[in-house]
Amino acid sequence: MGLSISYHPVRDLPRLAWLASLNLKTFTEVSVFHGSSVECRDTWMVEGVWDGDFSSGNFHKAENVFGSGIRIDGERVYFVPSCALVDHLFYCLDGERLLVSNSLVLLLGYTGAALDDKHDYYNESTSIAKGIRDYKKEFLVIHPEIERFYQVFYENIVVTKDGISFELKNGLHEITSFEQYYALLWKTLSRIKDNYQDPERTIPLSAFTTLSSGYDSTAVTCLAKHLGVDTCFTVKKSASWMQWSSKYSTDDGALAAQALNL
Repeated sequence: MGLSISYHPVRDLPRLAWLASLNLKTFTEVSVFHGSSVECRDTWMVEGVWDGDFSSGNFHKAENVFGSGIRIDGERVYFVPSCALVDHLFYCLDGERLLVSNSLVLLLGYTGAALDDKHDYYNESTSIAKGIRDYKKEFLVIHPEIERFYQVFYENIVVTKDGISFELKNGLHEITSFEQYYALLWKTLSRIKDNYQDPERTIPLSAFTTLSSGYDSTAVTCLAKHLGVDTCFTVKKSASWMQWSSKYSTDDGALAAQALNL
């Protein structure tokens, strides 16, 4: 009998939260505790979108994933984080069990571990700035038996009977022209649209864009509008370090939204 996933919905969890438990010795079943809007299938589970066919569930092979999930492929279990570097997975070893979650708070609550009030978590929180190959995985916690947590950005956590390894996502492109870049970006966005609109989804998704007074969000919003997105969110004040300045702290994208008829 091969690997399987058993699902345990928890009403009080956030809708997209999940925590998985895998006994590394028996290596037969991944138990997943999850919120109400997680897509659950026989060999995969996901909260998110990717640039590929939804029904195949091959987000572990996708270049662009936004959200996270679990994929069983043969005798391997893939725990897949977002390719966005503000999101990551956390895991720890609790005896013979591997615990993985898309939420630090959930992993702390499940294990009974706590953050160390005397420790400065600045290094852990900002180390991804060193790059996807050099960030700090170790994450200090207080627990009588669990030595530490680990955080994982961008890399798939690959688990087999032989142990745990990490696999960088595919997707290194040599860009030679703006036209090539634009075509690549548009193709990716179109595939993501097909994914989130797929009728095979149990929980339908709606798309929106975020818009500020800056040029980058406006450019992205123009692309999103061409995809059919007609709703945006904006804020009036910047949350960045520039908020001290009355001139530069205004971040309201309402004028651009009106010009784009959003």
